[in-house]
Order: sequence, then C-alpha cells, then structure tokens
Amino acid sequence: MDKLGKSYYGKPEVREICHAVKQNEDAELKEYAVKVIADDLIGREIVTENDILIPAPQHTGNAEYTREIAERIASVTGARVADILKCIPHISLYEQKETGAVPELNLYIAGTLPKGKSYFFVDNVISTGTTFRTANQLFGMKLKPLVYAVDETKHPELGMGRESVLEKLKQTQSQHRMSPKKKNVDKER
Repeated sequence: MDKLGKSYYGKPEVREICHAVKQNEDAELKEYAVKVIADDLIGREIVTENDILIPAPQHTGNAEYTREIAERIASVTGARVADILKCIPHISLYEQKETGAVPELNLYIAGTLPKGKSYFFVDNVISTGTTFRTANQLFGMKLKPLVYAVDETKHPELGMGRESVLEKLKQTQSQHRMSPKKKNVDKER
C-alpha cells in the first residue's frame, strides 16, 4: 500500500506525522513532518517535471502545509506548484464530523490552471474523500490524488469512500508506469 498511500490507522507514526504537519506550535516538528511527507511522495517516482501540483487548502481558506509539501516536491522533481485551489474559511471537516454536522466545503479556483501533463492534488491524508472529490469536480475530473496516507475508515455518505480513493490512486500509478519519463526519452535521442 505504500506506493498508493500509507495506512493511516495501520501505523501510529503515520498518523502522528499527519497531525504534526498541521500544528504551528513546534516549527521544527512541522518542518520535519513536511520533509517526511514530501520525501515519501517524491520516492514514489510519480511526479515529473511536466506535472502540476495543486495543494489542498486548509480550513483557513488557503493552502498552508500542503503548499510547503508541494513546493518541496517541486524543488526535487521540477514540477510546478499551482496554488489556485481555495475555500471559504470554515471549521475543519474533522470538527464538522465530530459534531455531527454535514460536512460543508466551499472550494473555488482563484487563478488559471497552467498546462501540464498530469495534475496532482497534494494532501497529507485522504479520509472520506470529500475534499478530493469536490476539488476534482471543480477541475473537470483532471486531478489525481498525491497523498501520504489513506484513512481506512469508510464514510461513503460523506465522500468517495476508501475503495474509490484507492482505485484513483492505482490508476495514477499504472498511468505513470506506462508513460516514458522525459529524461529517458531524451537519453535515447
């Protein structure tokens, strides 16, 4: 499962990294979590220099730690970051679920989507799939998830459900395995 996303509940350290990247009290811990997540995503060898990384916005309305992750990935792979996915500030989806509220997520695109080979939605974890599904609809179903962890909990009434998320991740993997990388094509010429 590591190529698709680490098990969120399978290993406590994965869950701890997913939480550490969100906090702002300990800058060193947050920086470490960004590095662990970005290095893991880079190590999957999915992202190429022709790709666009779209970081997920946090409940504040803007991409914060996801932008940091995307920028680190871009610095190594040559991909470009398009920080154009925003949302109206709200309480976190986790808090909404905890209180029994129906998750409300008002995403919008603020800017122009650059041309690229593939478009990756960057996030630390996919749980219900609500954010990814909503963003993917906004982008005309062009997005592929690029996530550190997948939460095995099923909430099909709230989003895609784990099976759909994993299927999309598997499609991403197989498409990138079959398409030649630009570096290899250039070497052959």
